[in-house]
Amino acid sequence: MSQNHRGFVILVGGKGYSHNHSLFSYFALRDEILSSPVVRNKLSSIYYITEEGKILLHENHENQNLPDSEHDLMTNGRPIEWIEMIRRITKSKDYIFSMLHGKEGGDGRYQGVCQILELAGNLGSVFSACICRSKWPLSFLAPRLSQDLVTCPDTWVLSSSPSDLEMNNVIQQLSGRPAIIKPNSLGYSFCIEFFNSLTLSQLKSQIDVIRPHDNEILVQQYIDGVEYTCGILEINGKIQALPVAEVQTKSNFYGPKEKQNNLETILFREDGTGPVEQIKLASLKLFNALGIRNMCRFDFIYSNEKLYFLEANPTPSLGKDSNYPKMLKQVNLSRLDLVNICISNQC
Repeated sequence: MSQNHRGFVILVGGKGYSHNHSLFSYFALRDEILSSPVVRNKLSSIYYITEEGKILLHENHENQNLPDSEHDLMTNGRPIEWIEMIRRITKSKDYIFSMLHGKEGGDGRYQGVCQILELAGNLGSVFSACICRSKWPLSFLAPRLSQDLVTCPDTWVLSSSPSDLEMNNVIQQLSGRPAIIKPNSLGYSFCIEFFNSLTLSQLKSQIDVIRPHDNEILVQQYIDGVEYTCGILEINGKIQALPVAEVQTKSNFYGPKEKQNNLETILFREDGTGPVEQIKLASLKLFNALGIRNMCRFDFIYSNEKLYFLEANPTPSLGKDSNYPKMLKQVNLSRLDLVNICISNQC
């Protein structure tokens, strides 16, 4: 990759369940940064957001190591206010490479600030961040935006305190079909559960689990099929689909247990096999229609010759076991290449 000489900062951590996922992404990128003196010199600062929302500044000095643990991030950074972080970045004009996941980096707040102040970064637009974060409206939009290349499982949304009447109505419409219950706006399969035949007591119990983390709950028809994931990468205005991967699990369910314990097998499928071309085309159309920039990962299930859209993640994890870096590796790109690509996209 050609080198871009613009400096950059890293945002890592964040409040909520996605904090550790952000750290995993940072530590994997950190190892690659240390292997490249050129990129190391371009890194200006690291802003660590604690789980309580405080900001700790780590300035990158030549004779100082980059933080290598959560303890290091917590204890060796200089506390600053949020407004000081924005002022520093506004003054330096450094590129913001955000590794914030979940609501912290994807609910539109950071995106709005960056758009108002014209700060360069990989956070994307307010619209694309918000619509990808909310699975409920996206399940209706995806078929239309993909020009009917995909369909979506039957999906219902409930508040975090629904009435028995509302819950019984959902159960009745499911008609005994297996179901998935999950938060509307959280990723990483957090608080997601499979139910072979959903009952009112099971629904109430799972809503109690989700309520502290999200105010909307999705009940979704479970589709028994083959799960696929496809990454999209923007390089200097040109959008390309990365190799499509099939996700295999013994349980045929890619949930939190499988992700946390690396119980899945990732198999890359060649172009022209199965639904690969359809997946790539749908992913490209959705990327463009949703106004996403730089990168995204799209997840699907293929069943009975139908392609079901599951979700879009414009800030995919970059951890050592994460799927998006594996896709990059298939086309001989690293996390460092991704950083340089994102910076070049803004220039």
